Amino acid sequence: GTVGAAAAAAADGRGRPPDTHIVVTDQGNGRVQLFERDGKFVRTVSRDGSEPGCLKEPTGVAVTRSGLIVVADYQNHRVQLFDIAGNLVRAFGRRGSGGGGVFHPPRPAI
Repeated sequence: GTVGAAAAAAADGRGRPPDTHIVVTDQGNGRVQLFERDGKFVRTVSRDGSEPGCLKEPTGVAVTRSGLIVVADYQNHRVQLFDIAGNLVRAFGRRGSGGGGVFHPPRPAI
């Protein structure tokens, strides 16, 4: 539940309290963390690394209406989507400026 360097936060907005979580990118620790509205730690989503489902300096986060957590995976040059339980749903992007290239994505917008 300790955040090393928070880069961004978003509310999941899927429902009414207590179902709403605060989603925080922990850039310094390469992870995303979920908290209840009162600040109580819920779970960690992902871990530091380069494999699919892992993050390197996540800089931004947004949550879709369906509850998917969209993370800008800055140093891995991709965007990753997780479900609320922390399971990887999809990842896309790669380093580059051509088609499909994502160079240091800063923040997703929904």
